Amino acid sequence: MVVAQYHSVSKNPSDIIKAKRAGLGLSQEQAAALAGCTVSTWRGVERGTVQNPTMDTCLGIARALRCELSDIWTWARKRTSQAGDAA
Repeated sequence: MVVAQYHSVSKNPSDIIKAKRAGLGLSQEQAAALAGCTVSTWRGVERGTVQNPTMDTCLGIARALRCELSDIWTWARKRTSQAGDAA
């Protein structure tokens, strides 16, 4: 499974984002446009200098990379598992 490969390489969101973007053959500019954020924001998230992007930015990044939030951010994995526990 492709997602598992990204997680095994790094658990750092910026590394996961960069690898997924490259895997899709997108430039930072193209990815930012798909995510609905500025190129500056995209680059900051990808470099790790933007540590706490807004929820809208997170959702946009996941949409641009054709994945789930939990594929990128550990906090989303925790929330997903908690939601499943409550059901």
